Amino acid sequence: AEKTVNFSMHYEIAPKNIKVDNFGAGANVSQEIALGVNERVHAVNVGNKPKDDRFLNIRAEMYWLLREWIKKGGKLIKNEAWRQLLVIRYKRTLSGKIQIMSKEEMVKHGWDSPDEMDAVALSFVPENVGTERIAVPDFNDYSNPQLSNEDIAKLTDVY
Repeated sequence: AEKTVNFSMHYEIAPKNIKVDNFGAGANVSQEIALGVNERVHAVNVGNKPKDDRFLNIRAEMYWLLREWIKKGGKLIKNEAWRQLLVIRYKRTLSGKIQIMSKEEMVKHGWDSPDEMDAVALSFVPENVGTERIAVPDFNDYSNPQLSNEDIAKLTDVY
């Protein structure tokens, strides 16, 4: 969380543009970042429903959008983490939805988790997807003037 806060401040990235995987190991990171920058961040549970019904979940949608961006000429800065893209596999479910190979399946094949590419793919999460669980700066200060009554009513724990 601290690295993300420092990186976002250095490159002047608005907190609302910080997208964090809000599941598993990242479950509390979005809350820590929000507290660090004193603003909301875009927390995403990649297992949730996608914007586009062709996909099984947000994870499949974000990787597909990254794939399409690269196919259209998108450029990545040279980095050894590129190799992680080589282990990403797609398949269709019985209902025809596009699904990404699970991390558990990757481990069974002896592949490492594509953590760096997960971070890149998160930048392709469509607007307003996963926003129902956005972390907020201070869960205990209900008099915070930055929060409207509507915001206060939406406060939930990030899981």
